[in-house]
Amino acid sequence: MNRRLTELIPGVSIKRVGAAEQVVEVLRSEILAGHLRPGTPLSEVTLSISLGVSRHTLREAFRVLVHEGLLRHSVHRGVTVTAPTEDDVADIFGTRRLLELAAAEVASHAPADQRSLLEDSLHDLEDAVAAGAPVAIVQHDLAFHSRLVGLLGGRRLARFYNRLLAELLLSFLTIDRASGESRRSVSEHRRLYKLLLSGSKKAAKAALLAHLNDSEARLRAVIRDGSGTNQGKG
Repeated sequence: MNRRLTELIPGVSIKRVGAAEQVVEVLRSEILAGHLRPGTPLSEVTLSISLGVSRHTLREAFRVLVHEGLLRHSVHRGVTVTAPTEDDVADIFGTRRLLELAAAEVASHAPADQRSLLEDSLHDLEDAVAAGAPVAIVQHDLAFHSRLVGLLGGRRLARFYNRLLAELLLSFLTIDRASGESRRSVSEHRRLYKLLLSGSKKAAKAALLAHLNDSEARLRAVIRDGSGTNQGKG
């Protein structure tokens, strides 16, 4: 017979502490909105005073965001917003190819409500381009790909992929996009959308693969030369 839990773990009391979780949410939002740029150092002293929390609480939040890939910690530089390397980008795109090409196999048979979410992403991307909102352009660009993978189903997969794309967002935030490039991105995503739903799996996967390969090459070039002048797309 199993022993009672009260005998196994006697006298233990768990207290709910929400400060660290709130700090995580604040910092994550600031990073993903582009307000804290890749490479930005985060001072424990300054942030603890600014946010009104202890340095212990701040360190807890840092640990969570390091685990998510949004922050990096080094002995010499302390905590900084992650600046993705070429190897990071190659690793992320390797995973993207596996999952997005698998999603392309099922796209034409996906439920109507899920397909409509893909189209919603296109409309949001078009609106962001029209408004000249660079961070929103990147967010809606990647949302299209997130919703594509969402066609595979599964909440755990969706959470994993969104975290992966959050890391990738940091790379895109280093790029200055010309308006013409953004308009071409809209056209390209709309073409992908039509191919994905057309039932022509071979053509859809070929276009998607070319899109991902081109995007990876552009991002790696930006990281390599450090100029931020190349154009990138999701």
